[in-house]
Amino acid sequence: MSTSEARYDLVNSRASTLSAGQQHITLTVEELSDVCRNIVGNSKFRVSQQSGESTCLHVRLIVLPVIADPGPLGLAGFAATTFVLSIFNAGVIIDPAVQGVVLPLALWYGGIAQGIAGIFEFFKPNTFGALAFLSYGAFWLSYQSFVLNIVPTIEATNIAFRAVGIYLLAWTIFTAYMTIAAWKVTRVIFALFLSLTITFLLLTIGAFTNNKIPTEMGGWLGIAVAIIAWYASAAAVVNGTWDRVIFPVGVVQKKNNEDPIPAKAPKTA
Repeated sequence: MSTSEARYDLVNSRASTLSAGQQHITLTVEELSDVCRNIVGNSKFRVSQQSGESTCLHVRLIVLPVIADPGPLGLAGFAATTFVLSIFNAGVIIDPAVQGVVLPLALWYGGIAQGIAGIFEFFKPNTFGALAFLSYGAFWLSYQSFVLNIVPTIEATNIAFRAVGIYLLAWTIFTAYMTIAAWKVTRVIFALFLSLTITFLLLTIGAFTNNKIPTEMGGWLGIAVAIIAWYASAAAVVNGTWDRVIFPVGVVQKKNNEDPIPAKAPKTA
Protein backbone atom coordinates (compact mmCIF):
# COMPACT_ATOMS: atom_id res chain seq x y z
CA MET A 1 0.00 0.00 0.00
CA SER A 2 1.44 3.34 -1.06
CA THR A 3 1.45 6.34 1.28
CA SER A 4 0.70 9.84 0.07
CA GLU A 5 0.59 13.15 1.85
CA ALA A 6 -2.78 14.91 1.81
CA ARG A 7 -3.64 18.57 2.18
CA TYR A 8 -7.11 19.30 3.47
CA ASP A 9 -9.52 22.19 3.42
CA LEU A 10 -10.54 21.74 7.06
CA VAL A 11 -13.18 24.48 6.96
CA ASN A 12 -15.32 22.25 4.77
CA SER A 13 -13.57 18.97 5.68
CA ARG A 14 -12.83 18.22 2.05
CA ALA A 15 -9.85 16.46 0.54
CA SER A 16 -8.34 18.89 -1.96
CA THR A 17 -5.48 16.92 -3.52
CA LEU A 18 -6.40 13.23 -3.18
CA SER A 19 -7.57 11.16 -6.11
CA ALA A 20 -10.27 8.50 -5.85
CA GLY A 21 -8.91 5.08 -4.95
CA GLN A 22 -6.14 6.15 -2.58
CA GLN A 23 -6.26 4.08 0.58
CA HIS A 24 -3.63 5.53 2.89
CA ILE A 25 -3.59 9.15 4.02
CA THR A 26 -1.25 10.83 6.48
CA LEU A 27 -2.53 13.67 8.65
CA THR A 28 -1.35 15.59 11.65
CA VAL A 29 -2.85 14.64 14.99
CA GLU A 30 -4.86 17.88 15.10
CA GLU A 31 -6.36 17.22 11.66
CA LEU A 32 -7.37 13.66 12.37
CA SER A 33 -10.67 14.12 14.23
CA ASP A 34 -11.96 16.72 11.76
CA VAL A 35 -11.14 14.69 8.66
CA CYS A 36 -11.75 11.05 9.54
CA ARG A 37 -15.34 11.59 10.61
CA ASN A 38 -16.13 13.22 7.24
CA ILE A 39 -14.55 10.57 5.01
CA VAL A 40 -17.08 9.05 2.62
CA GLY A 41 -16.72 5.36 1.84
CA ASN A 42 -15.87 2.48 4.11
CA SER A 43 -16.89 3.59 7.60
CA LYS A 44 -14.38 1.23 9.24
CA PHE A 45 -10.93 2.70 9.62
CA ARG A 46 -7.94 2.12 11.91
CA VAL A 47 -6.07 4.96 13.60
CA SER A 48 -2.36 4.76 14.35
CA GLN A 49 0.22 7.32 15.44
CA GLN A 50 3.89 7.38 14.52
CA SER A 51 6.43 10.20 14.80
CA GLY A 52 3.85 12.80 15.72
CA GLU A 53 1.52 11.93 12.85
CA SER A 54 -1.69 9.93 12.72
CA THR A 55 -2.98 7.86 9.84
CA CYS A 56 -6.40 6.55 8.85
CA LEU A 57 -5.77 3.19 7.19
CA HIS A 58 -7.85 1.03 4.87
CA VAL A 59 -10.25 3.75 3.80
CA ARG A 60 -11.80 3.94 0.34
CA LEU A 61 -12.12 7.65 -0.55
CA ILE A 62 -14.65 9.35 -2.76
CA VAL A 63 -13.39 12.85 -3.41
CA LEU A 64 -16.16 15.46 -3.26
CA PRO A 65 -15.80 18.99 -4.64
CA VAL A 66 -15.56 21.98 -2.33
CA ILE A 67 -18.79 23.92 -2.84
CA ALA A 68 -20.18 27.22 -1.63
CA ASP A 69 -22.28 27.18 1.53
CA PRO A 70 -25.92 26.56 0.48
CA GLY A 71 -27.21 27.54 3.93
CA PRO A 72 -27.82 31.26 3.28
CA LEU A 73 -29.91 30.46 0.20
CA GLY A 74 -32.03 27.90 1.99
CA LEU A 75 -32.61 30.15 4.98
CA ALA A 76 -33.44 33.16 2.80
CA GLY A 77 -35.95 31.19 0.74
CA PHE A 78 -37.61 29.90 3.88
CA ALA A 79 -37.61 33.35 5.51
CA ALA A 80 -39.16 35.26 2.62
CA THR A 81 -41.98 32.80 2.01
CA THR A 82 -42.73 32.43 5.72
CA PHE A 83 -42.83 36.20 6.12
CA VAL A 84 -45.31 36.77 3.30
CA LEU A 85 -47.67 33.97 4.38
CA SER A 86 -47.48 35.05 8.03
CA ILE A 87 -48.55 38.58 7.07
CA PHE A 88 -51.87 37.10 5.95
CA ASN A 89 -52.14 34.65 8.87
CA ALA A 90 -51.67 37.53 11.31
CA GLY A 91 -54.53 39.44 9.69
CA VAL A 92 -52.37 42.36 8.61
CA ILE A 93 -53.82 41.97 5.10
CA ILE A 94 -57.19 40.27 4.78
CA ASP A 95 -57.99 40.73 1.09
CA PRO A 96 -58.24 37.17 -0.36
CA ALA A 97 -57.33 38.43 -3.81
CA VAL A 98 -53.91 39.56 -2.57
CA GLN A 99 -53.10 36.28 -0.82
CA GLY A 100 -52.28 34.66 -4.14
CA VAL A 101 -48.91 36.42 -4.05
CA VAL A 102 -47.73 33.66 -1.68
CA LEU A 103 -48.08 30.89 -4.26
CA PRO A 104 -45.38 31.80 -6.81
CA LEU A 105 -43.03 32.62 -3.95
CA ALA A 106 -43.80 29.24 -2.36
CA LEU A 107 -43.10 27.49 -5.65
CA TRP A 108 -39.88 29.15 -6.75
CA TYR A 109 -38.13 30.55 -3.69
CA GLY A 110 -39.45 28.66 -0.69
CA GLY A 111 -39.85 25.43 -2.67
CA ILE A 112 -37.41 24.97 -5.54
CA ALA A 113 -34.58 27.27 -4.43
CA GLN A 114 -34.67 25.96 -0.86
CA GLY A 115 -34.82 22.38 -2.13
CA ILE A 116 -31.72 22.96 -4.27
CA ALA A 117 -29.93 24.23 -1.17
CA GLY A 118 -30.93 21.04 0.60
CA ILE A 119 -29.50 18.87 -2.17
CA PHE A 120 -26.16 20.62 -1.95
CA GLU A 121 -26.14 20.21 1.83
CA PHE A 122 -25.76 16.47 1.16
CA PHE A 123 -22.41 17.22 -0.45
CA LYS A 124 -21.13 19.22 2.52
CA PRO A 125 -21.99 16.65 4.11
CA ASN A 126 -24.59 18.13 6.46
CA THR A 127 -27.47 15.81 7.31
CA PHE A 128 -29.33 18.41 9.38
CA GLY A 129 -29.19 21.07 6.68
CA ALA A 130 -30.13 18.62 3.93
CA LEU A 131 -33.13 17.29 5.84
CA ALA A 132 -34.31 20.74 6.91
CA PHE A 133 -34.04 22.48 3.55
CA LEU A 134 -35.40 19.61 1.46
CA SER A 135 -38.28 19.03 3.88
CA TYR A 136 -39.34 22.66 4.14
CA GLY A 137 -38.80 23.09 0.42
CA ALA A 138 -41.23 20.20 -0.03
CA PHE A 139 -43.54 21.87 2.49
CA TRP A 140 -43.82 24.99 0.36
CA LEU A 141 -44.26 23.00 -2.84
CA SER A 142 -47.00 20.92 -1.20
CA TYR A 143 -48.61 24.08 0.19
CA GLN A 144 -48.77 25.59 -3.28
CA SER A 145 -50.29 22.40 -4.67
CA PHE A 146 -52.70 22.11 -1.73
CA VAL A 147 -54.05 25.63 -2.20
CA LEU A 148 -54.43 25.30 -5.96
CA ASN A 149 -55.75 21.74 -6.24
CA ILE A 150 -57.28 20.63 -2.93
CA VAL A 151 -58.73 23.71 -1.25
CA PRO A 152 -61.17 24.51 -4.09
CA THR A 153 -62.70 21.04 -3.76
CA ILE A 154 -63.19 21.07 0.02
CA GLU A 155 -63.53 24.71 1.10
CA ALA A 156 -67.33 24.58 0.85
CA THR A 157 -67.51 21.55 3.15
CA ASN A 158 -67.29 21.23 6.92
CA ILE A 159 -64.08 19.18 6.73
CA ALA A 160 -61.80 21.77 5.17
CA PHE A 161 -60.44 23.03 8.50
CA ARG A 162 -59.80 19.46 9.65
CA ALA A 163 -57.78 18.69 6.53
CA VAL A 164 -55.65 21.77 7.11
CA GLY A 165 -55.23 20.78 10.77
CA ILE A 166 -53.96 17.29 9.90
CA TYR A 167 -51.57 18.79 7.36
CA LEU A 168 -50.17 21.28 9.90
CA LEU A 169 -49.99 18.68 12.68
CA ALA A 170 -47.61 16.55 10.60
CA TRP A 171 -45.27 19.52 10.18
CA THR A 172 -45.53 20.36 13.88
CA ILE A 173 -44.26 16.87 14.77
CA PHE A 174 -41.40 17.05 12.28
CA THR A 175 -40.33 20.52 13.42
CA ALA A 176 -40.46 19.47 17.08
CA TYR A 177 -37.84 16.73 16.74
CA MET A 178 -35.72 18.88 14.45
CA THR A 179 -35.68 21.41 17.30
CA ILE A 180 -33.98 18.83 19.52
CA ALA A 181 -31.23 18.38 16.92
CA ALA A 182 -30.99 22.15 16.40
CA TRP A 183 -29.68 22.56 19.96
CA LYS A 184 -26.37 21.12 18.76
CA VAL A 185 -26.12 23.46 15.76
CA THR A 186 -26.15 27.13 16.83
CA ARG A 187 -28.27 29.05 19.29
CA VAL A 188 -29.81 31.09 16.47
CA ILE A 189 -30.88 27.96 14.62
CA PHE A 190 -32.29 26.52 17.84
CA ALA A 191 -34.30 29.72 18.42
CA LEU A 192 -35.54 29.48 14.83
CA PHE A 193 -36.78 25.90 15.19
CA LEU A 194 -38.25 26.42 18.64
CA SER A 195 -40.23 29.42 17.41
CA LEU A 196 -41.28 27.53 14.29
CA THR A 197 -42.53 24.59 16.38
CA ILE A 198 -44.73 26.90 18.44
CA THR A 199 -45.92 28.61 15.26
CA PHE A 200 -46.98 25.33 13.68
CA LEU A 201 -48.67 24.30 16.94
CA LEU A 202 -50.70 27.51 17.09
CA LEU A 203 -51.70 27.20 13.43
CA THR A 204 -52.68 23.56 14.02
CA ILE A 205 -54.89 24.51 16.97
CA GLY A 206 -56.43 27.32 14.96
CA ALA A 207 -57.18 24.98 12.08
CA PHE A 208 -58.71 22.17 14.17
CA THR A 209 -60.84 24.57 16.22
CA ASN A 210 -61.61 26.84 13.26
CA ASN A 211 -60.60 29.74 15.50
CA LYS A 212 -58.90 32.88 14.18
CA ILE A 213 -57.17 33.78 17.44
CA PRO A 214 -54.56 30.97 17.50
CA THR A 215 -54.07 31.41 13.76
CA GLU A 216 -53.37 35.12 14.12
CA MET A 217 -51.03 34.44 17.04
CA GLY A 218 -49.23 31.92 14.84
CA GLY A 219 -49.05 34.53 12.10
CA TRP A 220 -47.33 37.08 14.33
CA LEU A 221 -44.93 34.45 15.62
CA GLY A 222 -44.33 33.35 12.03
CA ILE A 223 -43.16 36.88 11.23
CA ALA A 224 -40.66 36.56 14.07
CA VAL A 225 -39.57 33.18 12.67
CA ALA A 226 -38.92 34.78 9.29
CA ILE A 227 -36.82 37.53 10.89
CA ILE A 228 -34.72 34.94 12.76
CA ALA A 229 -34.23 32.96 9.54
CA TRP A 230 -33.17 36.12 7.68
CA TYR A 231 -30.72 36.89 10.48
CA ALA A 232 -29.23 33.37 10.25
CA SER A 233 -28.93 33.73 6.47
CA ALA A 234 -27.29 37.15 6.80
CA ALA A 235 -24.91 35.85 9.46
CA ALA A 236 -23.76 32.98 7.26
CA VAL A 237 -23.14 35.06 4.14
CA VAL A 238 -21.81 38.24 5.83
CA ASN A 239 -19.54 36.43 8.30
CA GLY A 240 -18.23 34.24 5.50
CA THR A 241 -17.64 37.16 3.15
CA TRP A 242 -15.94 39.32 5.75
CA ASP A 243 -14.08 36.33 7.19
CA ARG A 244 -14.94 37.38 10.73
CA VAL A 245 -17.97 37.46 13.01
CA ILE A 246 -20.22 40.40 12.17
CA PHE A 247 -23.48 38.74 13.22
CA PRO A 248 -22.99 36.28 16.10
CA VAL A 249 -24.99 33.05 15.92
CA GLY A 250 -24.17 31.48 19.28
CA VAL A 251 -21.72 28.75 18.34
CA VAL A 252 -22.11 25.57 20.37
CA GLN A 253 -19.01 24.99 22.47
CA LYS A 254 -17.27 21.65 22.08
CA LYS A 255 -17.02 19.38 25.10
CA ASN A 256 -13.88 17.38 25.70
CA ASN A 257 -15.43 14.14 24.46
CA GLU A 258 -17.17 15.60 21.42
CA ASP A 259 -16.12 16.46 17.89
CA PRO A 260 -16.30 20.13 16.95
CA ILE A 261 -19.73 21.43 16.03
CA PRO A 262 -19.77 23.44 12.79
CA ALA A 263 -20.30 27.13 13.44
CA LYS A 264 -22.05 27.92 10.19
CA ALA A 265 -25.80 28.27 10.04
CA PRO A 266 -27.73 26.10 9.57
CA LYS A 267 -25.26 23.38 10.61
CA THR A 268 -28.25 23.92 10.12
CA ALA A 269 -31.51 26.33 9.24
